[in-house]
Amino acid sequence: MSPIPYVIYFSATFPMQLLASKVTVFLLDGLGMPVIRQGNIIHLANQSLEVAEACSGLRSLISLLALGAIYGYLTQKRFSGKIILFLSTIPIAMIGNIFRVFITSIIVYTFEADVTAEPIHSTMGASVFVVAFILLLIFGTMLKKVIK
Repeated sequence: MSPIPYVIYFSATFPMQLLASKVTVFLLDGLGMPVIRQGNIIHLANQSLEVAEACSGLRSLISLLALGAIYGYLTQKRFSGKIILFLSTIPIAMIGNIFRVFITSIIVYTFEADVTAEPIHSTMGASVFVVAFILLLIFGTMLKKVIK
């Protein structure tokens, strides 16, 4: 596979960075936590977090799209089921990434831990991807029962 041209990559990652930071700030504010957002930077009381390009969720989205295509092809009998399952990977990956940023913010606020250090940051990313894939498997199983 050839890499995505940077212009296309950046035009996709920045809106995803903003979405993750906006939704996270909305959720944190709903929990009563003092938080301010400036673009893709989340300012907590004790630390600021940047939702960087690498944390936009685009890589997870591309990987989940590939797995969703294979999983849909192998498990869904009807073409409509394959398409629905494939397209469902987009919101599942985005929700998973927002969840990752949200949990990271809560950990930083509560424990004042440096979650951007390795191996914590990579472990959180991998665990969220695993959860997103499990959600895809569950949705695929439900879809198989609905669309026969």
